[in-house]
Amino acid sequence: SNVSHELKNPLSVIISQLEVALDKKRQADDYQATLASVLEDARELSDTTEKLLQLARVHSEGADIVFEQVRLDEIMLQTRAALLRLHPDYHIAFDIEGAPDSEDQLCVRGNEPLLRSAFQNLMDNGCKFSADKKVDVKIWFDPAGRHHVEITDRGPGIPAKDLQLIFQPFYRSSQNIHIRGSGIGLSLVDSILKLHHIALEVASAKGKGTTFKLSFPAAQ
Repeated sequence: SNVSHELKNPLSVIISQLEVALDKKRQADDYQATLASVLEDARELSDTTEKLLQLARVHSEGADIVFEQVRLDEIMLQTRAALLRLHPDYHIAFDIEGAPDSEDQLCVRGNEPLLRSAFQNLMDNGCKFSADKKVDVKIWFDPAGRHHVEITDRGPGIPAKDLQLIFQPFYRSSQNIHIRGSGIGLSLVDSILKLHHIALEVASAKGKGTTFKLSFPAAQ
């Protein structure tokens, strides 16, 4: 029911815009504006569908998803580059705290496409909800050599009452309802992290922003 609702809404908007545009002859600028709006809605619909497919894959194929050694810093940088190509106005600062002893220390065991999807959703959300469209991404290691990732935005913060709800599929806080989104991204992130046994902690302060803290399991 939720999926049908989320797909029907943008489709209804697209259809109504096209019907209005075709109702009578209009100026070229009007057609351009309609096409631009329809394109934006179509992209949102495509994004929603892709996230739903990924979510379905994680839940239906969890045991069959391939895990291998992947470079955490490379995944982060590739994700950052892909987001900046799509959104040139985003600002994503990246830092590795403490020099690793070797390249192997930057490796984790996981599924690269799924990890990239989780990081992309967290970075994209952070930029969308920050007034300056900026997030800080940091990798650091604890004394035992475990990997930690922190993604911090400069948004309005998440109310305490919403912290336990943000990972539910299709949930959207009333304070952010004006920002485009499907409400699926964080649910997908949560499912991917659980599949990888990555612990997640969210720290948020009103008016100061939110930090998503990821702690990878110790290497076997």
